[in-house]
Amino acid sequence: WYRCGWFILSHVMMEDTGMAQVKKAIVRDAIMRAAFDLFSQKDYAATSLVDIAREAGVSPASLYVYFPSKLNLFWAVLQPWLVAQMDKLERETQKITDPRSKLEHILYALWGNIPAANFNLAANFVHGVAMSSPGDVESQNAALYLEDRLNDMLQDCIPADRRALFGRNTEFSQFVILTFDGLIVTNRLRRSQKQLDDLVRIACMMALGAPEEAGILVKRQTFPGYDAKTCNAVGISDRY
Repeated sequence: WYRCGWFILSHVMMEDTGMAQVKKAIVRDAIMRAAFDLFSQKDYAATSLVDIAREAGVSPASLYVYFPSKLNLFWAVLQPWLVAQMDKLERETQKITDPRSKLEHILYALWGNIPAANFNLAANFVHGVAMSSPGDVESQNAALYLEDRLNDMLQDCIPADRRALFGRNTEFSQFVILTFDGLIVTNRLRRSQKQLDDLVRIACMMALGAPEEAGILVKRQTFPGYDAKTCNAVGISDRY
């Protein structure tokens, strides 16, 4: 009887534990969905834990059972979004064979399409990195992840003989990310499409040189102050 009773009690306790784990997963998922929606709609600073708790249907105190801080919750929400964005971009670029077209697609996606698709999450990424302390692991991991994924895609666009122009292999990806950060800020000033087109064109010229179809028709006077050595380094013809 004792053995039978012990077995029944153990079985009930296991069921209770399993149900508790399922409930915890459901609550955590509800919190993350609520946080994603609110972070997508508002800035990081304008989104409070009270707002998230109300949206998720839980008490504010319950949030701390799952996430120690708002910043921790933010990175838990943002990282899957960032991975999904980079996976989508990589699938798209794999279908493009021409290096210049591939690079243009990456730059338009990172500097234009991704921020436009979900501006507040892109802006909050910049805000989250700025808010994090220098030793914060989650923000460092997110920044390094973006740099590594982007670097792999960019290296596939740039010929080996031109990579040396950018020092170590990560320099151009860092330049692209810094531009991404700046465009997120200036996007509030309603940057024009022409400005984005010009930035993409200049970046492609820096990385790949002038388009072949331009040839010697690319005039040196279009780039005032550039001597022949500088023009050759970035692929601009210095001939009239």
